[in-house]
Amino acid sequence: MLQHGDLVFFAQPRNFFRFHTQTQRSRAIASYKAFDEILAMYDIFEREGWVDPEVLRAAKGKVATWWAGNVFSMKWNRDTLRNNIRLYKEFSQYKKNLLPPVLFNGFIKLVGQAAEFIGLKPLLKKWAARLFPKTFFAH
Repeated sequence: MLQHGDLVFFAQPRNFFRFHTQTQRSRAIASYKAFDEILAMYDIFEREGWVDPEVLRAAKGKVATWWAGNVFSMKWNRDTLRNNIRLYKEFSQYKKNLLPPVLFNGFIKLVGQAAEFIGLKPLLKKWAARLFPKTFFAH
């Protein structure tokens, strides 16, 4: 974007982490479509030769990890299932051994639902955020 547009790069941070219904993180939790948008963007990068193929492959691996962490938080129906199977097959090309993180995150989701049912979820979220500050957010 910097090479082809009237954009300016500022090294100083101008934005802080936000979480609301319109953030990419929030949209990814709700639907697989955010991941399709990211992959479509990467396809453009690849087609135009804007990014080294190895850098792009690593980026797709990171998105695969992000997807694995969100797949069980999505609103499920037949379409969601079909498309997440498709995404699993695609992401498996970029992230080896993707199934264990998917299953682990499914387990975490089940534990969270059980904790919510018995009223312990707020406490567990605070502990998780303290123990793993870069992984869990107490929102």
